[in-house]
Amino acid sequence: MLINIIVAATLNARGVNTLAMPVVIVFSGALLPLPLFPDGIRAALFVQPLAGVLDIPNRIYSGALTDLAAWAGLGLQAFWTAALIAGGRLWLGHVMRRLEVQGG
Repeated sequence: MLINIIVAATLNARGVNTLAMPVVIVFSGALLPLPLFPDGIRAALFVQPLAGVLDIPNRIYSGALTDLAAWAGLGLQAFWTAALIAGGRLWLGHVMRRLEVQGG
């Protein structure tokens, strides 16, 4: 939905669609598991919202995250879900107020 909001705001889907898929693939851990990234950026990659798409569920399923760490991962996913829903609603409201539909 955030990609759709960006498209509505910029009125051009080409650039957003070109960049969105590689960003999701890299930052979700689909290309390379997040624990294999360098130490300097690993902590930031674990707390970003795309980690909850693939990395956290896979690590819970494989047993790499257990007990408190698994609950922390699920809590992080819940936080990002709530934050992105709230932010998306605000942003969509702003974009829809200034959107101008043409044609008839």
